[in-house]
Amino acid sequence: DIEGKIIKLSNREKDCLALLSQGHATKSISRILDLSPRTVEIHLSNLKNKTGLYNTPALVSLFNKWY
Repeated sequence: DIEGKIIKLSNREKDCLALLSQGHATKSISRILDLSPRTVEIHLSNLKNKTGLYNTPALVSLFNKWY
């Protein structure tokens, strides 16, 4: 259930997912969102836990299906 997974995400987690799907790495995401790399890692970890998807291609696929 894609919609149920997306609804669980915070706005910042959605921002990180959008940038991740564009091919940005953690450091790049942190610069764009003006966050520390560790904060981005935490957002990505939360995103993975909430969606149950633990690899980047699966997360990008989720993003592409929803947006």
